[in-house]
Amino acid sequence: MTIVDEVAMRSWGLVAIGTMYTHAPDADDLGNAPDGPDGASTANVQRAVKARALLTRVGGVDLTRLAAHGHSMGAFVTGRLLGAHPGDFRAASHTAGGVSDGPNATKPAAAQQIVTPYQLHHGDIDQVVALALDQRLDTILTGNAVPHELRVYAGFDHQRMAMDPTMLARVRAWYQTHGVL
Repeated sequence: MTIVDEVAMRSWGLVAIGTMYTHAPDADDLGNAPDGPDGASTANVQRAVKARALLTRVGGVDLTRLAAHGHSMGAFVTGRLLGAHPGDFRAASHTAGGVSDGPNATKPAAAQQIVTPYQLHHGDIDQVVALALDQRLDTILTGNAVPHELRVYAGFDHQRMAMDPTMLARVRAWYQTHGVL
């Protein structure tokens, strides 16, 4: 989640936790546990689960109305988190993510376990995370009849996708539709 996403989502009335994943710059992440590989690693899913558990200590948080959102490596974590903990979130969204057999991405087997309504956003000129990865996730979610949307943004690269006001408005509407807001 970018700082823009976090600020926008807090303005909607959400409590936002920006988890520091293992792919954070090494100096920033030094000493944080569990340690592990980047992206959709077991260590990062454990960190996300811990962040979710911390919400039980925040007054006023309705644990039946949680959402997950991530960008890029965080999107890969989001996908694996949803597959590993399918009942924990009412809705989810990501930018520049998807499915691949590559080292950091959400794996197809994890994606097969996703049941959470999931909104995907991807720029068509993204040179960091190929659009084909989200198209593959779209195919899996369609095959499993999971409520989802793949929104493709013409002329958007990796960074622009992360902070787009239209994307944020669509995420907000998605969360409203699925009872998060």
